[in-house]
Amino acid sequence: TRADSRTWRNAGAEPRVCLTVDLGRAWTEIAGVSIRGLAERLPAEDAAMRRPISAWYEKYRPLLAGQGFERFAEQVRGLAFLRVEPTRLASWDHARD
Repeated sequence: TRADSRTWRNAGAEPRVCLTVDLGRAWTEIAGVSIRGLAERLPAEDAAMRRPISAWYEKYRPLLAGQGFERFAEQVRGLAFLRVEPTRLASWDHARD
């Protein structure tokens, strides 16, 4: 997220969060996961973020080559992260019997 975003401010005021990721279009294809937990706000400069940022950079290195990273940095100013400690997980898969 961005440090000046509503998401960042909301997590500071109320750290209980829910993340939901799903995929599929038709009812029989839909699958996903919901993660409830407590969010900890971490600025990009936090020491705990070095390893995840390095892994992210390695994954997207081809896209960030040349001026790619410079363009990314211009578009995403004030990068910040939320680390979520899960307290409850739920998943669904409508394609399964």
